[in-house]
Parts: sequence; C-alpha cells; structure tokens
Amino acid sequence: MEQKSFVYVLIGDTVVLVNKQGKRQKVKTGIFRCELSVYNGKILYSGGLKNSVLSADIGIFDAKENWEDWVLYDEAVSIIGKLSNPRINHTQTIYKDFLYVIGGSAPKNPMDACEKIDLNTGKSFILPNIPFYCMLHGATLLNNRIYLLGGTQIEINRAREIEKKHLVYLDLDRETWVQTCDSPSKALRPCLIPIKNQFILIMGGWAKESQIINKVHVVDTLNSSIIPITDLNICEVFYSYSCQNNLIQTIDYVGTVHNFHKPSIEKLLTFEIISKKVWKRRRCCVFTFSKLKGFKSKSNFFSLPETIVRELIRFL
Repeated sequence: MEQKSFVYVLIGDTVVLVNKQGKRQKVKTGIFRCELSVYNGKILYSGGLKNSVLSADIGIFDAKENWEDWVLYDEAVSIIGKLSNPRINHTQTIYKDFLYVIGGSAPKNPMDACEKIDLNTGKSFILPNIPFYCMLHGATLLNNRIYLLGGTQIEINRAREIEKKHLVYLDLDRETWVQTCDSPSKALRPCLIPIKNQFILIMGGWAKESQIINKVHVVDTLNSSIIPITDLNICEVFYSYSCQNNLIQTIDYVGTVHNFHKPSIEKLLTFEIISKKVWKRRRCCVFTFSKLKGFKSKSNFFSLPETIVRELIRFL
C-alpha cells in the first residue's frame, strides 16, 4: 500500500494537516499557543490560550486516515484531563500511555513544574521540578529519557536570576532529572531530533535579540558531548523527520524562508554516520517542493511559537 506522510502545523488557532503534495485540511480550534502531539492516530493538545484565558485542558480529536474527508467540529474535541497548572510555552511528550508536560509560563513567568498524565484515566501526577525555570525550550524522547535544551532557563539564586544553558534529561524510569552538558546556544524553540538511540540533532530556533539561530549541532548522549555540524541558510526551522535507513537521516521540515508569514515545506539535509564519533555531511540542499499558500497568519517574529510543527505522522 502506498505510504502517505502528513505534517500537522499549528498556525494561530488553526490546525493544518498537510501532505507532501501541498494539499491541506484546516481545523479551527479556538485555542492559541497550545502544544500538539499525535497519539494513536489522533491529535492531542494541552494548555494554550482559550478566549484569551490560560487553559489547563488536555484535549484530543480524531484524524481519519482519508484525510481529504477530514472535517472536525467543536463537538469532535474531547477533554480527557486537566493540567495541574494552566500554561503556555511548554513542551509535551508522549511515552507509552503517559503525557509528560514540562515547563512553560503563566503567562510570562517561566515555570519549573513537570507532570505526567495517564491518557487512559486522565489522572495527573506531579513529578520532580526541573532544576531551573524554563519556557520556550525544545524537548525530545530518546530511549527512556526526555531531553530538554534551549529556551529561557533561569535559576533563582539569592533572589537573583541567573540565565542557564544546560542540556538536561528526565529519566522516565527513576523520574529524576540529570544534567549532562552545556548547550552551545540559548536558542528559543530549538528542534531536537533523536537519531539511532544515541544522538540528538539540534536544529535552528531563534534568540531573544531577534537573532536567527542557523546552527546545526549533534549531541552524543553517551559521551555527553556536542558536535557542531553545519549552518543553515534559512531564517527559521521547525521540523518533522524520517529515517530512510540505518545510515541516512533525511529531515523534512516546515519553516519560514525569509518571510515569517508564508510557511513552506522544505527538504533540508542528509547526514551519514561514519562512526560513533564522526559525522559527514553528504548533502546540503534546500529546496521548496510545496508552498502552503493562502495562510494569513497574524503571527509575527515574537509569536512564532504559534507556528510550530509538532509531528510527522505516517499512515501505512
């Protein structure tokens, strides 16, 4: 059967489902700046702003395999649970049947709160706090760990705020936080992509000073080291990804190329792992194979978290 690839994009309060031919389906949610994940073929969201008020809702709605007939209404959204703390600018990660919600802000003050929600019962469990306050960070699941990097990381020391730039992870078996190494940058919303159960590819993001982060790094989680790889010749990167085989990693992503109001789908880099310590860039080409026309997002540079790609979902 033909393999179909889809990308979910959140633009303002509209979830857009796009395939590689550029066809799309839009669903109004009425919720801004929430987090999206894919769970059992359904879209799961948490937090955000609803009617300009911080939300603690965890909602889920179905995405049918025949996405061209996918039409959702308000009554199709089911609230399956509540966060302990309403929040925005957080991350959410699904591991087994649990949703892990980490950090964020309410509304501008960063949080160190971390919790998990049983997706079968909706019950919430408080986990140990992050070692610092963080929001607008990146997160990814690698093996049984959730890695955090970037964003606004603040440690309160004697009533004084100290900015940090750590790579830390939450051990999901022990439910404890571990600090590994320093991050090469303080990028907001960096993309963290797990590769081969050992590496994390760090792509893009943006900085407080309106500076675009165009660096690509690789984290070796076994050796707690960060390796610079290349630069990007684009303004902004948010991602989805796929692994072609054991050696080649192809990254498809949705980003904004020199224009923050016109998202486009891009194919970016192919890396080959020569050994555990040596990465070679086989190909570096950027080309647009589908323009997503017709988006009239009110988002500007400082609200780019509203246009974040959350998942690449494949129907076989």
